[in-house]
Amino acid sequence: MVHFHGRMAQRIQGRRSNPLRPTLILALWGLLCTSGCAARQAVQRGDEAMASRDYQGAVRAYAEALSLAPTSTTYRRLLKSAQQERGRERLQLAEEKRRSGQLKEALSLCESVLEELPANLPAIRLRDRVAEHKADLDAQLAAALADLNAGRDPQKVAERMELLLWLTPSSKQIEEYRQRALQMMKNP
Repeated sequence: MVHFHGRMAQRIQGRRSNPLRPTLILALWGLLCTSGCAARQAVQRGDEAMASRDYQGAVRAYAEALSLAPTSTTYRRLLKSAQQERGRERLQLAEEKRRSGQLKEALSLCESVLEELPANLPAIRLRDRVAEHKADLDAQLAAALADLNAGRDPQKVAERMELLLWLTPSSKQIEEYRQRALQMMKNP
């Protein structure tokens, strides 16, 4: 037993006499403190961004904090909350785009929300409504173009395009078809 005790004593003595050991411990401690401080600073920036409704900035700041402390459930929860707020904001904008007939932009906003929050039910519903509206619009435009190219009832095509313009005022294609139909009515 004395022999074992002697070896342990030598190992302990050897560790104590290593001049790099305290430096290594201090460097590691400093790194941990710096990382923790940087994460807390990032969370503070995220909190400030959330307070000012800058959800994009909050997501960036909380993601930075989480990258510095990947096991933190608090930072993960804060990031998720900021992502949900940013998603809500984007969906409001997508709804405005849908109402004004900017269907591609509305779809793009819905898809950006779903990339980050795949199970977001309001985003799924809005995306589906916009996609259905866009598919209907595309079908009506195809029918109008076919009627125009065949020279069929330009009055009816012009009226249909007027209605579509009311529903989708930003579409240049609808206005173009309406103008063609009106021109055909003037010059049969």
